[in-house]
Amino acid sequence: MIILEGTIGWITGASRGIGRATAVEAARQGASLILSARTVEGLEETALEIEQISGARSRIIACDVGDQNSLKAAFKEVIGHTKKLDFLVNNARILRDAILGMISGTQIEEVMRTNLFSVIHT
Repeated sequence: MIILEGTIGWITGASRGIGRATAVEAARQGASLILSARTVEGLEETALEIEQISGARSRIIACDVGDQNSLKAAFKEVIGHTKKLDFLVNNARILRDAILGMISGTQIEEVMRTNLFSVIHT
């Protein structure tokens, strides 16, 4: 059974890892996809894999979800591409590995913007 046929989804962090695997499986299940990540190169690889599996071309949007201006621009592009969005996978995350007490305030803010606030904003 193809459970996502006719749906449109947006997956953040889709250039590698869990986001890429989620995008590929969603495409196998019939979804049309909008893929975003900070860099286009990985997204192009994901989109090519999806096209080879499903024959469908995914929309690619470069977006840093931790940057509100970048996220707003991505929203405008999503809305320009489709008026319907059936699902969103907030997968984009970053890790700034440091010993507690040695991590900088800037690093903490960057992690919070990307891993928490971006989910609230989307």
